Amino acid sequence: MQQLNTFIPDVILLDITMNHTNGIELCNELKRHHLHNKIPVILLSGSPEYLKKHEAFGDNDIVEKPFDIHLLIKKINQYINR
Repeated sequence: MQQLNTFIPDVILLDITMNHTNGIELCNELKRHHLHNKIPVILLSGSPEYLKKHEAFGDNDIVEKPFDIHLLIKKINQYINR
């Protein structure tokens, strides 16, 4: 979050499972922040449980791991070109 004070990305990729936090919590925090809530967030997950209910997390999209790099690039480009 500190880095977003100096750099605003076009898209954020978040793995749901991270060491010190999780992508769902970070996504929710981003979407609640008035300066960051318009940044598209794509979650990455290998869990079928998360894939089914990802819309509830506030993300814009989700990609299943292991992922096809071409699919990931296509999804990223969809949000960059909006």
